[in-house]
Amino acid sequence: MNASAKRRLTMTTSVIAMAAAVATTSGTAHAQAQVEEVVVTARKREESLQDVPVAVTALSGGELANKGVQSPRELATTVPGLAVGLSAASATAVVFSIRGQTASDVLLTIDQAVGVYVDGINVPRPTGLDAGFVDLQRVEVVKGPQGTLYGRNTTGGAVNVITRAPDFDGVHGFLIGELGNHKDLKASGAINLPIIDDTLATRLVFQRWQREGFGHSAVTGQDLGRDHDQTYFRASINYRPTSALLLELKGDWYRARENGTLSTLRKYVGSVATDTQAAFDLGFPNTVAGRAAARQFIIDNYERTGNADFFTNYSQERSREDTDFRSLTGIATIDLSDSVTLKSLSGYRRFSSSRAEDRDATPIKGLEAGVAGPGPFYLPGQPNQAAEFYSQEVNLSGVALDGRFNWLMGAYYSYEDGEDRTTNTFRPTVTALTSPYIMSFNDGYRILNKSWALYTQNDFKITDQLGITLGARYTEESHFLESRNRRFASSTGLYQCNTTITIITPTPAACAVKQTANFDGVSWLASLNYKVNPETLVYLKTSKGFKGGGWNLRLPAAPPFAPETAQDIELGLKSDLFQNRLRANIAAYRTSYKNKQESIIIPLGLGSATVIQNAASATIKGFEVELSAEPVDNLTLRASVAYLYGKYKSFPGALSIAGAVSDATGEKFPNPPWTYNLSARYHFDVGPGELAFQGDWSWTAGARPSPRNIDPALPRELVDDLVGTLQYQNGKASLGLLNARVSYDLPDSGLEFAVFSTNLLNKKYQYAGIAQPNVGNLQLGATGEPRMWGVQVRKSFGE
Repeated sequence: MNASAKRRLTMTTSVIAMAAAVATTSGTAHAQAQVEEVVVTARKREESLQDVPVAVTALSGGELANKGVQSPRELATTVPGLAVGLSAASATAVVFSIRGQTASDVLLTIDQAVGVYVDGINVPRPTGLDAGFVDLQRVEVVKGPQGTLYGRNTTGGAVNVITRAPDFDGVHGFLIGELGNHKDLKASGAINLPIIDDTLATRLVFQRWQREGFGHSAVTGQDLGRDHDQTYFRASINYRPTSALLLELKGDWYRARENGTLSTLRKYVGSVATDTQAAFDLGFPNTVAGRAAARQFIIDNYERTGNADFFTNYSQERSREDTDFRSLTGIATIDLSDSVTLKSLSGYRRFSSSRAEDRDATPIKGLEAGVAGPGPFYLPGQPNQAAEFYSQEVNLSGVALDGRFNWLMGAYYSYEDGEDRTTNTFRPTVTALTSPYIMSFNDGYRILNKSWALYTQNDFKITDQLGITLGARYTEESHFLESRNRRFASSTGLYQCNTTITIITPTPAACAVKQTANFDGVSWLASLNYKVNPETLVYLKTSKGFKGGGWNLRLPAAPPFAPETAQDIELGLKSDLFQNRLRANIAAYRTSYKNKQESIIIPLGLGSATVIQNAASATIKGFEVELSAEPVDNLTLRASVAYLYGKYKSFPGALSIAGAVSDATGEKFPNPPWTYNLSARYHFDVGPGELAFQGDWSWTAGARPSPRNIDPALPRELVDDLVGTLQYQNGKASLGLLNARVSYDLPDSGLEFAVFSTNLLNKKYQYAGIAQPNVGNLQLGATGEPRMWGVQVRKSFGE
C-alpha cells in the first residue's frame, strides 16, 4: 500500500475510532439514543438486518430523504463496495458495480452483473433506471453472488428498490416543490387513499423534473450535461378481500426528453482518415499540408479548449435522448395455512430509447451517433433500443419444527424480445465505398433472451444460537440474435455487410446473420451463523453465482462469449454495541471467477467497438466496514470503508486497446482499490420546529488501468487527470465529493423547508469518456456535475 493510501486509511480508521469512543463514553445517561432497527427482505422474507447472515446495506425512505438522495446514482455516496457508473451509450442508464463486478455496456446482448429488482420484479436493462426514485420505503444492497434467490446475473450482488405501498391508515401524503440553479424545477407528490376499510387502498405518485444542462455547445448553443425533462407516474393498489389473501398491483410510466452528457475533446492525435475529414469540414485543401494544418487547428482550438474548459464543447450536431418506459407488477400472496404461504410475482416492462449524439465534440464529422448524413439533428425512424420483458415467479414458503425450520422453493421464467441499433455517420471518401458520407449500422435487428429456473433455500436453527442455510438453483437460458450490421453509401444506394465476406447489396436483409446459443448453470449457497449474544452475529458463507453468456453485437460473425461463474467465501460480523448506540457490520470476502467476462475497446472498421472476452480465471478479495453511531441524543454518525484487490489468474488471449493479443495473466483489476464514506446528522429544537444539519462526504481512489487498456498516444498527465468510469477504466484520478443539507421541520403544520447542495466544494472533474483509438485517437472527457444547489419545500398531510 502506498503512502497516500495509508494516510487515507489512517484518517478513515481515526474517524471510526472517534465514533466508537464517543459512543463508549456516553454512559447510560443517553441510553435512549439508539441506532434504528431496520427490517429487510433480502432473503425474501421480513427479518431484522442484523439477523441476516449476508452483507447487506439498507437505507430507509427517511434516511434517503435526509441525505437528499434523488437518484440511484447517489447511492454510491453511502454504500461501501458499491459504485454507480456513467454509460457512454445512455444518460438515463444506471450501471451498478458491486465488489468490482459490473457490465461493460448497456446492450441487450450483454447482461448486467448486478441484479436490479423493483418491488421484487427483476429489471434486466439499466436504460431509464434513473427515474422513479421517489416515495420509497427503502433500498437494500445485497453484496456478493446471489444466484440462489435472485438468479442469474447477480455475480456482484443485487439492488432491491421497495416503493411505498398503499395502506388503510386514512388519507395522507405529501407535496414537494424544488427550485435550484441551472433552472432546476421539480414537483413531486403522493397521496394514499383508502377506498374500502381494511380491504382496498390505492397510492398515487407523480414527479415532474426540469433542469437545464450545466454546459453547452459553442456551435449549436444547445445546453448539455445532465439536463432533465422527466415526467413520472406510479399507481399502486392493495386489495385484501380476506385475511389470507393480499393482491398488489403497481404500474408506472416514465417519459424523458433530454440532451445527455457533456463531453469535451481532451486529446486528438489524428489519422489520415480523420485528418482528411477535418480538412473537408474545416475548409482546408485535401493535401498533405492541408491535412496537417487541419490537425493542428483541432489541437490548437478544440483540444486546448477541451482541456481548459470542461463546460463548453464544439458539437456540430444537436444531441438528444428520448426514453420511454412503462411497467406493470402483479403480486398475489396467499396464506394457505398459519405456516405455509404461496406467492406469485408477475412483471411486465416495455421501454424504448432513441439517441443522437456528436461523439467527437467538434465541428468535424468524425463520429456522429444516431445522426444521418451532413444534415441537421436527426433521430432514426426506429429506436436505438426497444424491448419488452415478461417475468413470472411462483414460490412456496413455510415454517416448521416450532419455528426452527424456514423453507422456500420456487420457479422462475422470463422472456425478452427487443432490438438494439446504433447508427454512426462518417465522411468523406476514406472507405472502400466512394460517397459523400458513410452510415455505419450496428443493427441488432431481433434479440430474444429466455430463461427459466428452479430454486430452493432453507434455514435451520440447530440450536438457539447456531443456524445453517442451504440453497441451490438450476438455470437454463437461450439467446437468439439476428444482426444486420452494415455500411451504407448514399452515392450508390448500396450496403456493404460487416462480415468476414464482403457483400455489396441494395437490401439490408442480405446482411442478416442469425445465431442461437443455449447455456445452463447451477448456483448454490451454504452458510453457518452463530449468535454470540442477542446483539452479535458471526457468519461464514460460501456461494456461487452465474452470469449469462451473450453476443458481441458489433462482431456479427463471432461466436458467443461464455457465461461466467463466481464463487465466494465471506466471513462476517454484525453487532450492536453500547446499548445499541453503535452498530458495527464487517465483511471480508474472497471471490473466484471462471470465464470472467471482461471488455476492451478495439479498432473496428471505421470506428471502434466494445468487445467482451472470457478471462479463464480471476480472483477478487476485499473487506467492507460499516459503522453507525448514535453517541448522544440528536446526533447520528455514519462511516464506511471498502477495500478491493483483484487480478487475473489466467488470461492468455487478452486483447489490447490496439486490437493486439497479449497475456494478461497476473494483471491487476482496474477498479479503484479504496472507497470511504462519512456522514453526520444533527438535529435540535428551535422554536416550534426542528433544525437539522446533514453532511455527507464520499471518496473514491483512482483506478489502476493497465497499459493494455490505455491508448499509448495519450499523455500520462491526461490519463492521471481523468476519473475512471466503469466502462472505460483509463482514468486514474481520485475523487472526493461533499454534499450538505439544512432543513427546518414544523411538525404541527406538516411543513419542512430545506436548502441543499451537491458537490458543495465545486470540484471540477471529468470521467474518462469515449476513447476512439481508430478514429483519430480521440479521447473525450465526460464532465461531472459542478456544484448544484436548491431550496425545497415539503408539505405533508395526514401523516
